[in-house]
Amino acid sequence: MRPKFSSIIGLFCLLAYAGALGYGIYKTRRSIYVQHNTSEKEFYELVDTANAAGVLGFMDQPFRDTIRDGVMRSKTLQGAILSGPYGNEYAVERKEGIITWTNDIPRFVTRFGLSQDPHWAKLSIEGIRNASISAMYYIVDYGEFTVILRHTLMMVLAALALALLTMIAGSLFGKHPAPRIINVAMGDARTFKFAGEEKQPKPPEKKEAPPARNSQPAQGEEERPKGLYSPHGNISWAAYTKERLASELHRCAAFEQDLVLIAMEFDNTDSRPFFNEFTEMAVKYFTLRDLIFEWGNQGIAVIIPNADLDQAFARAEEFHAKVLARFTPYFSAGADLAAGLSSRAGRLIDAERLIFETSQALAKAKQDPVSSLVAFRSDPEKYRAFIAAQDKE
Repeated sequence: MRPKFSSIIGLFCLLAYAGALGYGIYKTRRSIYVQHNTSEKEFYELVDTANAAGVLGFMDQPFRDTIRDGVMRSKTLQGAILSGPYGNEYAVERKEGIITWTNDIPRFVTRFGLSQDPHWAKLSIEGIRNASISAMYYIVDYGEFTVILRHTLMMVLAALALALLTMIAGSLFGKHPAPRIINVAMGDARTFKFAGEEKQPKPPEKKEAPPARNSQPAQGEEERPKGLYSPHGNISWAAYTKERLASELHRCAAFEQDLVLIAMEFDNTDSRPFFNEFTEMAVKYFTLRDLIFEWGNQGIAVIIPNADLDQAFARAEEFHAKVLARFTPYFSAGADLAAGLSSRAGRLIDAERLIFETSQALAKAKQDPVSSLVAFRSDPEKYRAFIAAQDKE
């Protein structure tokens, strides 16, 4: 799936989330406004009812029953307190918990959702002075609020479902298939056979591993390392790979830690226009510049200490996806970025061997029609048996 289309879907989802939030806020504020106006209207209707019921005898049982019926008929009022010449004398609540009593004096409770400013009005009842009534109401209609919340959640879930479907479609129909790990029993990735199936060839004894300069030296000359980092990408020189890897292997073996070597190289692509940016992405992602080296003419090698093959493979896969997404405009038809990995995996292995295994995994990745990432996984027991057999020969 094209990155541009995915970006459009992502932008649409963000707008949908913002729209859902805006809808929820607007509808909630509207509900609060309507609830207040409705409660105010019902309160003054209760005041008129109380004034009219005064002829039944202020605070007599018929008067009280009239007030109670008025509260129960309303949609918003939750309780009312009537005061007379001698203070608060009568209280009624729709449900228990709206009014509390202190020394036989009723008071409205303070609770989340209840108005902090109850309605209040004086009563005009003949022969009664200082009579008043107050009423409490919920600031939000919780039935309507539940509907608002449900609609908002549906909008968010719809946008989330669209995002998930886009991700699934991208993984199923994207240009680059899912990477995989090649399991092998011992050290030579060229055959990808289990130990004992056939005699395994040894890595070249005199030839150095594939790491090389990332630029062409002058004719008849070989470019020699100058300083810690190469000017081609501002990462470590390829010539330092073997020595530094040997040091890290020794350290990890001493602490019984695993170590992974990753090699990444562009295939069918001229990386010169963006190689420096590519290496900076690698430094930011893998964090240690001195453990990142030139590899071949268009690639890098990365040493990852204290990590097993599965952990390093997941990181390589994520970085691989980031690079392809960033530099897709530079790619020609069939262009790709291949990656090969191998690990110490509990073996007493030297740097030359690990570089050899990684280079073979990289070569396999370049040729593999299924995946651009291939990991060399060895069986430590069979590897030790193989090395022992080689020593006897």
